[in-house]
Amino acid sequence: MGLEGVVNKGMELGEMAFNKVGGVINWFLGHMAVATRTIHQSLKLSDLVIKVRAAQIPLSSAHEELPTWQREAFF
Repeated sequence: MGLEGVVNKGMELGEMAFNKVGGVINWFLGHMAVATRTIHQSLKLSDLVIKVRAAQIPLSSAHEELPTWQREAFF
């Protein structure tokens, strides 16, 4: 396989990653929904919440709904 074959194969693989029929790609899988629901429900039973974030990505490693859930659970 020459360079042209490698490039064509790479394009085919890249095209496979996208849904060509225009549908929505769902990145929020079932196990993530279960974990989110469990965390939300467990907060009501908690006295203390310790947030742990990745040092390399401290802003994007936080759950965006957690502060709202904490207010609902503790106040």
